[in-house]
Amino acid sequence: MDAIEMGFDVDADLPLILGFVDEDGDLNVQIDTDQLGSADNAGIILAAIEQHLAGALVHMGVADTEDAALAAVRDAYQAELIAQTNENSGGML
Repeated sequence: MDAIEMGFDVDADLPLILGFVDEDGDLNVQIDTDQLGSADNAGIILAAIEQHLAGALVHMGVADTEDAALAAVRDAYQAELIAQTNENSGGML
C-alpha cells in the first residue's frame, strides 16, 4: 500500500516520512525525496526521530528515562543494521 492508496493527495503537502504496519504486519516506510534534501538532513531527521521515539517509550512506560530509551533504541538500531529482521518495504513518494 502506498500513500495514494492510503488516500493522501500527492498534489498537496505530504509527510516527509510515512511509516505504518501494513495488513500483513510488515513495516512500510515511504519517503518524500523532494523534502529530504541531503545526507546531512537525513542524519538530522534520524536524530529527531530517535529523540521522539525515546520520549514516546518513556510516555508508554517502556523506559524510565529518555537516556535509557535512547540507549535501547541505539542498541536495537545497531543490531538491525548488522542483522536485518525486517524486509524493506515502501518506497519514494
